[in-house]
Amino acid sequence: MPSAAILSLCGMLGFTIAGFAATETNVVQLTPDYLNELAEEMRTNSPSLQVSYARTNAAAAGVGAVRTWEDPMLRVGAMGAREPMRADEGDLIYGVEQKLPLFGKPALARRVARAELATETANSDFQFQMQRRELAKVAFQTALAEHVVSIGGQDLAWLDEIREAAQNRYRSGQATLMDVLQIENERGKRVTQLDTDRAQLAHQRVTLNRLLNRDLQASWPALQLPELAGPVVFNARLLDFALRYEPKAQMMRLQIKQAEATVDMTRRERLPEVGIGAEARNYSGDGSFRQG
Repeated sequence: MPSAAILSLCGMLGFTIAGFAATETNVVQLTPDYLNELAEEMRTNSPSLQVSYARTNAAAAGVGAVRTWEDPMLRVGAMGAREPMRADEGDLIYGVEQKLPLFGKPALARRVARAELATETANSDFQFQMQRRELAKVAFQTALAEHVVSIGGQDLAWLDEIREAAQNRYRSGQATLMDVLQIENERGKRVTQLDTDRAQLAHQRVTLNRLLNRDLQASWPALQLPELAGPVVFNARLLDFALRYEPKAQMMRLQIKQAEATVDMTRRERLPEVGIGAEARNYSGDGSFRQG
């Protein structure tokens, strides 16, 4: 802490920290619109989000792959035996078999596929919202680090003026060497702290670039904190809104529905498969029909 002599020097100089306010030419204030732009860029560039969207597309394709009627099975064969036996029973064998969509199995399979699609869609939205929250947190932390560095620069300029005034007072015999050394010590601590704050700011910018899948050393404008928001008053409507639309809660509800659909389909799969078919035999000697 500065001594009374330092404080008196501040009063004699008669200037304020505001006089050293940085004149930024490229300053962006954090607003909902700006954060939404960053979130859309993250949606496009984030590898993890692309994976979740690919899973959603695969689940959508799975819904279309569920069919009510299976493809018929065609069979063609031949029988090897003595000529009289082949002429009597036929030696060319051909037939077709069709599985019947009984017991509602295709409908249940379609229900499971749709439940999986709904779950994957909710999971994609959940992953996006979580990364969007992380992006907003890092953006605000970056803006705070910008503000801290700006204040630190103003404080350092303030201490430089105090040091120069103290040295002038020391030369004129109006201050002691102890006062000058104490100011130098305070300035040294401020320089070290400012270097730490700048390193923290650089780290926050790298984190922003990583979340947006940009080059890690890509430049950023000076981010400015928004105006202080008003308090959020807890009420029953707010709780109901959170329970109804919270992404993770929605995803978990859909996972329950998917599990229930899977259980129903598994139980129905225990029922036997039923199909119809036809088979015929011809004699290769004259091509005439023998049996079916």
